[in-house]
Amino acid sequence: MSHRNKVILTSIFVLFDIVLLICIVSIRNATMENKLKKEMNELVTLDFTKDRFNTKIKTNGSYSKVENAIKTYLDEYALLVQEVIEEMHDEKLTKVLSFDNYQADGPEFKESLAYIGEAKKKFNTDVDKLIADSDSSNIIKYGESKLKRKKYLELYKSLMLNKSMTNNFKETKTTLEESKVRVNNVYDTSEKVLNFLVKNKANWKLEKGQIKFKTEALYKEYTKMIKELNSK
Repeated sequence: MSHRNKVILTSIFVLFDIVLLICIVSIRNATMENKLKKEMNELVTLDFTKDRFNTKIKTNGSYSKVENAIKTYLDEYALLVQEVIEEMHDEKLTKVLSFDNYQADGPEFKESLAYIGEAKKKFNTDVDKLIADSDSSNIIKYGESKLKRKKYLELYKSLMLNKSMTNNFKETKTTLEESKVRVNNVYDTSEKVLNFLVKNKANWKLEKGQIKFKTEALYKEYTKMIKELNSK
């Protein structure tokens, strides 16, 4: 075989290897992308209020970075949603206007007022973060911090901002915004009642499991605030 033919044959083999390698990489990428999309379809069915999203990583290579970014964002979001729900059903808050608490912390209510202030601050910090993290801008920003190559960032965005996931975030955000108003009304009204009792500490007493006021006007003002609270 002539030298020229050897060079041509070698070139053909090299070209064949390159094409084969490209095919293998393309098949591998398509397989990983399909795995990732399948996994995303599973994640969409989960509930932010009760589920975890930190399931096992199913893909490899750069695709695993995309999968990890998605699951980390969703899991941290879900955990905070669940924490906010606990804050909304705070048993201690529901008892600040009870006879037992009046007896234990009145008439100055220093501990109760401090607790309401701290609880309100934490609740608003948490719920504001969730509301912000429901927006596409923050979802994209997180992806940009984790994925440097445009191809994988675009894949992350296409999965995190698909119709189903976008609807999940949108619905959760609406619920959070409504809950924020309602819960802050409870904090504010509870604080208002306690401050009223502190201001009028010489004009009420506890007797036979009830709070009693010296004047009908004070009693009416107190019951009006309590009705306000119970209607929220």
